[in-house]
Amino acid sequence: MEIWKKYIERTGADKEFLQSYIEMRKTLQDFNVEEWQLEKGIRIPGAIYNMRAKTISDMSNLQEQLKKYGLLSNDNLDEFKEYLLDKLKTINDEYPLQKGKIPDFMDNED
Repeated sequence: MEIWKKYIERTGADKEFLQSYIEMRKTLQDFNVEEWQLEKGIRIPGAIYNMRAKTISDMSNLQEQLKKYGLLSNDNLDEFKEYLLDKLKTINDEYPLQKGKIPDFMDNED
């Protein structure tokens, strides 16, 4: 196991980042935002942009903390990002958005 991963799991260093992301997902659910709307950037509540900025900031802070401690480098940055993405996918499963259909007039990806 990578030392940075061991550090995160033992200290909970990713807690603030993950909590920010959970709050964002809950807010999206509260506003009944559908998955396709999120992907297209349509009907996104203004509060989400601030929450997104905080989530990104928390992730950057975690990354910088790990680099500062010598636990993360450019060599293992991709693995670190994959690790976080896996955690976000788990959160997405726990806090799913509605699966609506893209209206035909908006589906121009044919």
